[in-house]
Amino acid sequence: MDTMNLTVVGRVAADPKFFGDGDKHANLRLASSHYNKGEKSTTWLNVAVWNFASMPDWLQAACQKGKLVCVSGTFTTREYEAKDGTTKVSLEVRSSQVTPLDQKGSNSNSSDDGVPF
Repeated sequence: MDTMNLTVVGRVAADPKFFGDGDKHANLRLASSHYNKGEKSTTWLNVAVWNFASMPDWLQAACQKGKLVCVSGTFTTREYEAKDGTTKVSLEVRSSQVTPLDQKGSNSNSSDDGVPF
C-alpha cells in the first residue's frame, strides 16, 4: 500500500481534544495560509496525533489554540456517518510528530504572517 507523507506548518485552530486511556491520541485542527498571485487562501486540516501521552508536557502546552506548529505524518481518508445518515469522507493527517515553532515569550498573534487569527 502506498502512503503519502507530508509536513505542514500552521497554527492550531482550537485546543486539542484528547481520547483514550492516558490521552493516547489527540485531534487537532490546523490552519495553514498561503498566497497565490497575491490572493490569500487558508487550508484547514484535521490532524490525528497518535502516542500523544508519550510526548513531553511542554509539547501538549505548545498545541494550544493559536500556536505555530510543524506536523509530519501520512495523509489518509476516513469515512463517517453524518447526522443526516449519509456517509461522508474526511481527509486527515495521521501524525506521531509535532514540533512547536513559536519562540519562547513571543506573541504568536502580533505579526501579519498570513494566518487567519
